[in-house]
Amino acid sequence: MLKLVIWLICIASAAAAQDLAPPQGWNVEKRPGVFIFQPAHLASGQNVEVQIYDAAPLPQDLLRWLTEQMPINGASGADIASCRPKMRRATEASCITKSGGADQYWYALKTPDNQARFVHISMAPNTLAGMRYIAPIDRLLKSAEANVGRAGGEPAPPVKEPPPVAESLPAAPTSNGASYTVPIEGLYLHLEYIAGVGGGVYPSYEPYILLSDGTITDDLSYYPSSSEDVANWRRKKPRAWGRYARNGSALSIRWDDSRRKPETWDKWFVAKAGTESMRLSGLYQSIGGGGNTSLGGSIIVAAWSNYRFSPDGTVTSDQGSGGGSPNVAVLSQQAAKRATYQISSYAIDLQYGDGRRERSWFFRFPDSDDVIGLGAKVLTKRK
Repeated sequence: MLKLVIWLICIASAAAAQDLAPPQGWNVEKRPGVFIFQPAHLASGQNVEVQIYDAAPLPQDLLRWLTEQMPINGASGADIASCRPKMRRATEASCITKSGGADQYWYALKTPDNQARFVHISMAPNTLAGMRYIAPIDRLLKSAEANVGRAGGEPAPPVKEPPPVAESLPAAPTSNGASYTVPIEGLYLHLEYIAGVGGGVYPSYEPYILLSDGTITDDLSYYPSSSEDVANWRRKKPRAWGRYARNGSALSIRWDDSRRKPETWDKWFVAKAGTESMRLSGLYQSIGGGGNTSLGGSIIVAAWSNYRFSPDGTVTSDQGSGGGSPNVAVLSQQAAKRATYQISSYAIDLQYGDGRRERSWFFRFPDSDDVIGLGAKVLTKRK
């Protein structure tokens, strides 16, 4: 702990003399009052950008300062209206918004020498598509909080923004002409932070199903055969169910499992259903895991799924897992399986060569078909 304190003091005292170095494979542009970082090679349609502003005097209220800085530093009226800033730690106020076809992250950070830095991160088309950049972004955030670097020069004058426009609650998705086999109100995506490969914590939009009777579940491992089969669905994982209520643009959730605390959602989106006879093309992947390497340990665990879709209506899938430490390594991978697929509304039907059939939940992210869901898995298209 003493070494950490000394390190922070040294960083703070040398901040004015240091520059913010870009992560390996990234470019940096220095403009008056702000550093702008971007990966050197991005896929078509993808954008990742980190803006770190020079330190300012520490305000009395970090939350209020965050919302005051947002319009000055490029936030749109929609961003300002949907930002619900929270104190994540004593040294960080932040909020997350969705605009311009990207996930927007806004931070106000208290530095060790009692100053404040504003940081804006944009990830298009969404965070999941830019997961490979999470680690270098985290390092940049830590450097900003340690007050490393100063762009200098005279910052640009404040940008005058129109007054915030109140956002209405998104309408429930339509079935695109297809009928549901269960009476769902919609399939919703809620922004959460989950543990991933190496034990790091990453933002992820997790799927939930809201039914017309006011109940909610995060159990997407089962697709009921009809409305009469919903009771059987509930019995399989009773702790995965609860009730929801609307409060303006927010959702209040109370779970049947007493160990799960009540929740209020203010960052969520309605997933899109598939269209009749929809076809996909390309490789879609998901990866998750655990371990402790992100905390300086030596254990890493990973699990992955690959789905290669073809426009002719076939899909080849495989999945595996692996883990290791300095002395042990374990790898397990299932043989690839081939099936034909048929998408209809929130369902995807797979038929394998041996005659076996599977029906799973299917959904699309609101802004792009490059991120889809099969069951509880969220898959990102590889560029």
